[in-house]
Amino acid sequence: KPINWLKRQSFTTNRLGIQGVSFGATIVLVLATRFPQAAVDDLAAPSLFCGRYVTKKLKDIGRKVEIQLVNGGHFMEPPYFPHHGAVYAKFQGFCCGYGGDAVLHGKSQEVSWQDTIDFFRTKNRGAGPYA
Repeated sequence: KPINWLKRQSFTTNRLGIQGVSFGATIVLVLATRFPQAAVDDLAAPSLFCGRYVTKKLKDIGRKVEIQLVNGGHFMEPPYFPHHGAVYAKFQGFCCGYGGDAVLHGKSQEVSWQDTIDFFRTKNRGAGPYA
C-alpha cells in the first residue's frame, strides 16, 4: 500500500499525516475511512454529504471529529488564496460553482490552516524532523 511505502521512507517515522485540498481532500477522506491507523457551501463537490458520511465512519471507529467551517467555499488553501465563486473547468468543459462568501472564505482559510498546523504538531510531536 502507498501509505506503508510512505511510512518506510527515511524522512518519516511510523506516524504519518496527510492533508488534501479539493479532490485531494476526497482522497484523504477515503483513506481516513479505509485505513484504521490513520464545509457546507461548496458547489463543486457534495461536501455536506461527504462530511456527514466521513464523520459517521470516523465516529464508528472511535475517532473524535470536529467540523466548524460554514460558507467558506471550496478551496481551503493556505490563507489568502483568492476566493473564486465560480471557475471554468477546462477538461470538463463547464463552470463549477465554488460557493462561499469572500470574507468568510478568507477567515475560513485562516482558521482551517492554523487548525491543520496545530493538529499535525499535536499528533506528530517528536515524530520526525518537521514535527
